[in-house]
Amino acid sequence: TTTSEPAVIRGSTPHWDAFFAVPAASIALTFNRKAATFSEFSMKSRRTQTGESGWERMNYKEKEVDPHWVDFQLHGIKLQWRTDTGIKTYTPDVIAANEHGDVVVEEVKASPTYFHDPEYALLLERAEAELAKLNIQFRKVTGDDLEASPRRRYNIAAAFADRFTAYSEKQTEAVQRLLCVEGGAAARGRVEVAMGGNPMVARKIVNAMMCARLVRYDLNSAPARDDLVSAVPPLSARPRDIRTRLDLR
Repeated sequence: TTTSEPAVIRGSTPHWDAFFAVPAASIALTFNRKAATFSEFSMKSRRTQTGESGWERMNYKEKEVDPHWVDFQLHGIKLQWRTDTGIKTYTPDVIAANEHGDVVVEEVKASPTYFHDPEYALLLERAEAELAKLNIQFRKVTGDDLEASPRRRYNIAAAFADRFTAYSEKQTEAVQRLLCVEGGAAARGRVEVAMGGNPMVARKIVNAMMCARLVRYDLNSAPARDDLVSAVPPLSARPRDIRTRLDLR
């Protein structure tokens, strides 16, 4: 694995309060590897992802499967502030780029109550303000959010399990040709037939293609042969790698 020095931005910020007595901040892309409860290779980001809780892993699966997300890195950005007692460091759980060109930072907790601690709430408020200066959105994600739809959670887990399923260039071309002829979308059953071979394997290939952002289907509905599978529009000229999307100099 190759590493490089992180890009850093430094500058003054308005006075906040005694908790951040020295108004100076830095933000760095880290793409670091922390002590983890899981470590897995991401087909989407083409990098190893490491996380520290079951909730982070659920959110990781969302990012890996849903074509809305183009690239992401767990613990991929670090914020630091000088205070009267030293350096205050905050590393959010994930930084991600979506298909619309937005960059989003997320903090994942089991319950909303974690965000109610006064000192922690102040930390997140400061982080959100600093990230906004770089046009980076900040989101709080809870276990309730991740478990809101049992059907979506099941579909995400199934597609995630199938993400390494191999398929040929010929199968890719067959699916793309069918979707082109059908105006961009076709029934799942027809997509699976177009691939040829074992129907059970074809179902897994559809999931693998979705993780690769070739196709998409409704993750909130029960899978059925008449479900629509559609092509994922190309990303135009936007770079895929999130590190080339951020200029933190």
